[in-house]
Amino acid sequence: MSVASPVLLLTAPDEAHVFDRALREALITEGYHCHHYCDSRVADAELAAYAVTIVSAGAAARLPSQRAADCLASGGKLVVFQPPGDWGPLLGMQRLQGNYAVARDAFIAVEPGHPWTTDFPWLDLQCPGHNHVWANQTAQVLAWTAGQAGERSAYPAVAVNGNAAVFTYDLADVLVRLQQGRPELATNRTDPDANRDGKFCADDLFEGQRCFSLRHVPQADVHRDLLVRVIRGLTADGPPLPRLWHFPHAAPALLFLDGDGDAMTWEDLELVISTVEEFGARYTLYMMTAEIEAFDPSAIAALRARGHDFGPHPWTGSQPTPEAWAAEVGAVTGRFRRKFGFAPVALRTHCIIFPGWDESPRVLSGLGLRLDTNFCNGYRYQSGYLNGSALPARFFDRQGLPLDCYEQSTVQMEDGAGTPKVLLPVQTQEQALALSRRLMDDLAGKYHGVFHPYFHPINLAGRGAVPCLDWFRGVLAHARDLGLTSVSAREWLQFTESRAATQISDYAWEAETETLTFSLTAPDDLTGLTVLLPPCCGRPPQAATAGGKTVAMASVSYEDGGWTALTVDVSAGEPLSLTVSYSGRPKD
Repeated sequence: MSVASPVLLLTAPDEAHVFDRALREALITEGYHCHHYCDSRVADAELAAYAVTIVSAGAAARLPSQRAADCLASGGKLVVFQPPGDWGPLLGMQRLQGNYAVARDAFIAVEPGHPWTTDFPWLDLQCPGHNHVWANQTAQVLAWTAGQAGERSAYPAVAVNGNAAVFTYDLADVLVRLQQGRPELATNRTDPDANRDGKFCADDLFEGQRCFSLRHVPQADVHRDLLVRVIRGLTADGPPLPRLWHFPHAAPALLFLDGDGDAMTWEDLELVISTVEEFGARYTLYMMTAEIEAFDPSAIAALRARGHDFGPHPWTGSQPTPEAWAAEVGAVTGRFRRKFGFAPVALRTHCIIFPGWDESPRVLSGLGLRLDTNFCNGYRYQSGYLNGSALPARFFDRQGLPLDCYEQSTVQMEDGAGTPKVLLPVQTQEQALALSRRLMDDLAGKYHGVFHPYFHPINLAGRGAVPCLDWFRGVLAHARDLGLTSVSAREWLQFTESRAATQISDYAWEAETETLTFSLTAPDDLTGLTVLLPPCCGRPPQAATAGGKTVAMASVSYEDGGWTALTVDVSAGEPLSLTVSYSGRPKD
């Protein structure tokens, strides 16, 4: 098999499938860069020419079922999302009509007994939006539609029938809803401040959608894990599909520590820096106007040279319009840039103000602030993945186009845990640290994401209302024990953006020698880029070269997939050729 890209992705956004293109972002997040992308040109696609064809809900609405049948008859393999009812015979299922045919804002229950979902990271997931109800006939079920969490129905949500797999829900739409909330709850719509905490924050966008019992599950990530399992299962008997892992150097997870200025002093910052450096970690600080004016540029430059990072922490009032918010964020960012001589790339606003829906990330992108951290747990929540992800999630606009801005949601906040303001019991440092350890264990062991808490320097120094230094040191110690690399905001954004833009090309599989070849091209230097390789021909890869030089490989237990990790450094703009032998025999 010799094709430029072994995976075909079809999308066709329209009014009924606005966020269809988010499916491509899902593939990139999961590292399947070796795909050919066909947007709104469904009629031109040669489905059977690829190892697997992925058909979005919008594309399925335009693709005649006979085209799909011809693909399957020719040996092709399909993954389809929320197809029309006439696809039923291909899928071994029948679409219900009339009453009870749609499950709105339901759940899915993953089937633990199917071999593709063995040791799945979490079995119960929310499915916001419209899940279509299908009756099963001959398909194997990987997940069930569920009316309530943990209460599965008799109807499949994800199933496989021969070489065709189906999701009865629109994964692209579900991911955007989980990661960005409901557009109709934006602060400039009909129900501003939906949770009535007196502030315009990102958590307003999720009012009525979040499930408290699932707050510590990065559900968007787990939904994508299900897609990965389906792709792996369908292609297990074919040429291996390489993936780019989420983190550098095959790390299982990362630690991202930051905090906000909020009446701090330089001495507070010195204590924080000395503490994190004791554990070999990095810290990112977001400065209010007072810190921007008070801190010495040369001192900030010295800390940046040691790997720490800085950004703005604007105060725009509790309930600003998007226009007033944009003006103040722009003014503070400009003041920051002029004072310190560099452009910040990340921020958190004071009181985590985030007006609008796509308005805020659009403004941030225009200012060069491409990593937002405002998705924090607020009223009635002390912790959890507000946007359903422990990975950087790209924002989308209302027209379904991706924006040049990511959200890295904040999972714990010391002021939310250590005060009664969120209407939950105040936690001791020991209780908060116990939760931090559990979250880090879960991220390193099964979810593979970023542990991102925030701690204010004034509280770490013992001058604020919430003492938290013991908790902070405990987080640092546990991350060190787990082997989690600590990153600054700038480091993490640079790796994320470069990895997302890396291309896998010149893919070829030689069955006779059981040899895989492909090339990696990155827009910037990438150190420690990790490629995951699945088993093939009944065995893991036996040997590999990059640029003609032998590369070490290691087995990793991620996702119960038997992956082998191969780590390389890629120079900006220079294709790096990789050769992977599954037989151990050198390529002629």
